[in-house]
Amino acid sequence: MLEQLLSRENLLQALKRVEANKGSHGVDGMSVKILTRTPRTKLADLAARNRRRNL
Repeated sequence: MLEQLLSRENLLQALKRVEANKGSHGVDGMSVKILTRTPRTKLADLAARNRRRNL
């Protein structure tokens, strides 16, 4: 279930919903504008670390 939750497709869909709602930053303080500018390699690294943490 966690793999499905953290899948690229699901994360992109969630990002689109937040952008459409003009969502603000979350607990990490990273706004959607900054998140979309973050290199994909960093985002992949963050997702991998989150997966390992939740195993």
